[in-house]
Amino acid sequence: MDFPELFLRCLEVVLKNEGGYSNNPSDPGGSTNQGITQKEYDDYRGHQGDGYQDVKLITDTEVWDIYLTLYWIPMNLDDILNDDLVLQLFDMGVNSGIRTAIMILQRLIGVIADGFIGDETNRAVREYNGNVVDDYKKRRKLFYVTLKQSKPELKPFLLGWLNRVDNTKFS
Repeated sequence: MDFPELFLRCLEVVLKNEGGYSNNPSDPGGSTNQGITQKEYDDYRGHQGDGYQDVKLITDTEVWDIYLTLYWIPMNLDDILNDDLVLQLFDMGVNSGIRTAIMILQRLIGVIADGFIGDETNRAVREYNGNVVDDYKKRRKLFYVTLKQSKPELKPFLLGWLNRVDNTKFS
């Protein structure tokens, strides 16, 4: 499979943020490898006609394909002309869900927050009066702080999430 260059650049950063295998009992995602949960991996393998396999055994090609087909393409990230914003959106989509990531952007830029990137969102990004990347990063951090306030059991993850926002950048 041929992967877009910007996707691969962004994926490199996301995979650094995600790390390897983890199964933290406090993490609602459960057993996770390279940011892919066991449930997500089961669904993917089922659609491929493959049987159950522990997420610990996920291959790089499967990881890349999951991120491309379940995150990148549905988010329409090829249409956004700001690579740094694309990286932030992609990382947020992986960490908190694609609709959440997009709706945070849409609220920032003043368009209807429907969770889908189309012509109106792209136009508003281009016409945004300010630094859309810095402002989006602030909104990401606010999302995490608010999430921790509404779900105190997630408090142990807050510092990591805030650091993640700051570390989501191209080398």
